[in-house]
Order: sequence, then structure tokens, then C-alpha cells
Amino acid sequence: MSYSSVALSTPVRPSLAVRMRNGLRLHTALVVALMTLALAWAGLVVTHGRTRLAVPEAVALRQAFADSSTARMLASTHWQRIDVTPIDDHHEVVAFYRGLSIVATVSVGVEGHVLTLDSVNLSKQKYEYGSNVANDSRVLAMLCGVFLLMTAVWPLWRVRNLDVLVLAGLTLSAVFYNRGMLLRMALVSYPGLTYIATRCAWWVWEGAARRNHRFRSSTISPATGAARSRPGCFVSSGSRRRSPWRWWD
Repeated sequence: MSYSSVALSTPVRPSLAVRMRNGLRLHTALVVALMTLALAWAGLVVTHGRTRLAVPEAVALRQAFADSSTARMLASTHWQRIDVTPIDDHHEVVAFYRGLSIVATVSVGVEGHVLTLDSVNLSKQKYEYGSNVANDSRVLAMLCGVFLLMTAVWPLWRVRNLDVLVLAGLTLSAVFYNRGMLLRMALVSYPGLTYIATRCAWWVWEGAARRNHRFRSSTISPATGAARSRPGCFVSSGSRRRSPWRWWD
């Protein structure tokens, strides 16, 4: 009877500096994205300044109705509320809304005295860019259906299908914009884009975890099946097979 001896090496726990360095290396893309976001956010906060109205709101509204042709145009739109937006130190736009839709704009400026520069009746204009056929609601609905059929996966309760629904739902922002419903467009766009950004960050983080798992698994010797002794590495017992029924991806 023969005996063979096997020497077992106890893995050495790496120092905190090594663990932090390895973590940063594995999540480089996410760290760079967060640093870029933080720097851009800080720059916008520092440089942001509210532009003062060149003309007070009451004066701008009175000037808009001073012109007879502009007054008749505004009366035909049946506007309900206004919003004044400054363009620069000398010009501003008075937007007229009926419900959630913008129906007219009047540009007012100061050039020695207050005057009306331009007026546009938006209730009779189209907002669509490009082909009217491509912007038709029925065509957009059909294209969204094709997109869902091509990208959705089984089983239906996987979060990937939620990603598909959010991406398809962003089409509503184009529909609302084509109808001049700017507030609804913003309410649809910002939550969807925030969700997509969060999911992208999650995929970067999970991808780094997968690379880390493969790196640890590669420390097993293919010839003997025994774990190599490498400082700072913990050996996994084997590669874990991903289940197709995981709901979070």
C-alpha cells in the first residue's frame, strides 16, 4: 500500500490597500463614470445662474396684446396660461398654453423700448421632424410591437423584459412632443432615462463581479486540479453555471 502526501497552503488574506486597488481595477468603468458625473454636476452647479427677465411678465403680456394682429391670433388659440422664458439679457419668449399643449409664442425684446419681435400660432403647425408617416401614432405602435417581439425573453418575469418596456415606453416622449405636450414628454423621459442609467451601472458592476469570479477560478491548476498558492487570491471551488431562470438579468 502506498501513500502520497499533499501539501495544503492556507490562502493569505490581502491587505486593505491591495483589496481596494483590486476593487478599483475591477470596477474601473463604473468609477470613471461616477467621477465624470460628479465633476459635471459640480461644474453645472457652480456655473449655473438664473437669467433675469428682460421685461417683467406683466409688461411682456401687455406688449403682446398691444399689437392688433397678435391679439387676434392669441384670441383664436383660447389660451389658458402663460410661461415667460428669458433668452438673454434683452429678449424673452412668452409661451401660451391651452391645457398641457403650447399653442402660441410671442417674442418680446428691449431695444431702447419694449417691442414685439415675433409671434407664432403653434396650434396650426406640425412639430414632427422627418416623415409624417414615420411619426404617425399607428406606425410608432407597430414598430414598438416589433421591438418588443424581437427583444423580450422568456420567462416574462425577468427584469430584462422591464428594460425592454422602459425603452419602448420612451417612444411616448416623441408622441407627446409631436402634440406639443412638453410637460408630459418630460415626465415620461426623465424617469425612463434614470432607470436606464441605473441598469447600465448595475451591468457594469455585475460584469466586474463576473471577471473577478473568472480570475479567481483561473487560479486552479488545470493539470492537477489543485489550487495554486497566490498571495491575495481566494480560490473558488469551480465556475458557477448561470441559470437561465434568474429573474434579475
